[in-house]
Amino acid sequence: MSYSTDTGLGLGAIGSLARIDAGTLPFLLRIEAQLVTSIKEAPGGGLELVTHDDYVVADVPGLWDGRVRLRGRVGFYRAINAGYYGVGNAATPDPDKAAANPRYNQVEIVQVRVEPGARIRVHDALELLVVGRVGATAVGVYPGSELDEDRAGLRGVGDNGEVGATVGLVWDTRDHEAWPHRGVLADASARAGAGLGEGFGYGGATVAARAFVPVTDGVTLAARIVADAQGGAPPFYELVRVGGLGEQDATGGGGSLRGVPGQRYRGRVKLLGGVELRGRLPEWRIGYERFHVGRDHPVVAGNLVELAQLALAERRAADAVAMAERGMSLYEAAFGPTREESVEARGAYTRALLAAGQAARALAAAAPAVDAAASLEPEFRVAARFDL
Repeated sequence: MSYSTDTGLGLGAIGSLARIDAGTLPFLLRIEAQLVTSIKEAPGGGLELVTHDDYVVADVPGLWDGRVRLRGRVGFYRAINAGYYGVGNAATPDPDKAAANPRYNQVEIVQVRVEPGARIRVHDALELLVVGRVGATAVGVYPGSELDEDRAGLRGVGDNGEVGATVGLVWDTRDHEAWPHRGVLADASARAGAGLGEGFGYGGATVAARAFVPVTDGVTLAARIVADAQGGAPPFYELVRVGGLGEQDATGGGGSLRGVPGQRYRGRVKLLGGVELRGRLPEWRIGYERFHVGRDHPVVAGNLVELAQLALAERRAADAVAMAERGMSLYEAAFGPTREESVEARGAYTRALLAAGQAARALAAAAPAVDAAASLEPEFRVAARFDL
């Protein structure tokens, strides 16, 4: 369940089925499906179904000794109130026309897309991104709307198909894919698309960076900046999107710029950024069981540290670094940096870095471990020594 001023009350379900394997991170296979619709008050009174956002994703990360990750997505999207306010940063809503026609700044869009993709590890945190896409789009133009007035100068206003592809590079040092606490995710990509049934063709380039900095054990400072440019003759619905790893509607809406209406701005060049604080919900108990939201169980962290030590024994230094770093992050998120398990995990991470020849990172990782170890409660032992 969700709520947005753009789409109203969202109702639906999302489910994920993953097969976990000790030698493959973050999982061996994951299939995720979503079926979501939203309800909002209609312009003439009553309620109407505003959106449908449904998809199925298959994710296989452990191919070719972990170097290749395949991901395929099939999605259906329908919105009867997608925004259209003109093209360009200076596009300004006309309140008088919007009052006379509640659909003046709206358009109906229905899209079906199939997107097979792959991420190929080139070196440590560097990956090659390749994504293809085939889709179909149907556009419903409301009579007297702003899109109806502008349609003569736009492409893609109607029913059409599209084929395209994206190629880029990804740099990923996040400690956790779903709930990152530290690290960087950056990508640079180029894309191209061509219309089927309507003569349009375009190209684009995107550079994006996302950084995560731990503030406390449960609070993370997250920042993002995205730059995108398009050339050629893109369809009007593409002018609101950015490409790359996080391809999406970017200039308005809860998924991009919170507080700005969805699809508020359209243009060939886009630059946007944001900063936010992310917090972990507190833990609670029911009987003898502990529950939390957004954290992995510490048992997972322990298994990861043990796997890192096994990988190190087999001279798989890169795998050992990845597993030890994630295990350390999970321990510190669950218990804080001064807990004995956290200190030992950081020690395993430091040893893995040294084995991988990353002395500078090992030195930086070792310093907090020394400080944390000094704060541990001392153990009291009784010993006897006899010298003859």
